[in-house]
Amino acid sequence: MSLHPVTSHIESVPTLDVLGSPVRILLDGKQTHGAFALVELIGQPGESVPPHVHHREEETFHVVEGALEIWCAGHTVQLRAGDTFFAPRNMPHSPKFVGATPGKVLVTLVPAGFERAFRELDTLAAQGPVTTEMATRVVKEYGCEFLPPPPA
Repeated sequence: MSLHPVTSHIESVPTLDVLGSPVRILLDGKQTHGAFALVELIGQPGESVPPHVHHREEETFHVVEGALEIWCAGHTVQLRAGDTFFAPRNMPHSPKFVGATPGKVLVTLVPAGFERAFRELDTLAAQGPVTTEMATRVVKEYGCEFLPPPPA
């Protein structure tokens, strides 16, 4: 199977509810033959993704708007629009939107696959509140686990 060009027009990409945050899957593994997925995260200052570790994929975060703070393996990095951060697989991390304005971040997942967890979490959210136990079960199916909060 060979790769071919793919276009993703933002107006045709649904916004998912992933743990209360808007997420758009701009390119998924079906479109890239599993090579990668490209996801857009949108968040308000103070919103964060719980500490977690991916065992199957790397994540690259590119800040488009606003600011992001990433805790990764015991260190915290501040990112502003235009900055990029790479989180290798098996490395605990937690991104948090910071600053005074909403943020927009593009996340590249290599290889693709974890974007399906976002779709499952959105499906669950449409049925009612998603508990920590439900979210934990979903992400575990995709080789990811939530971790305790980092020390203050």
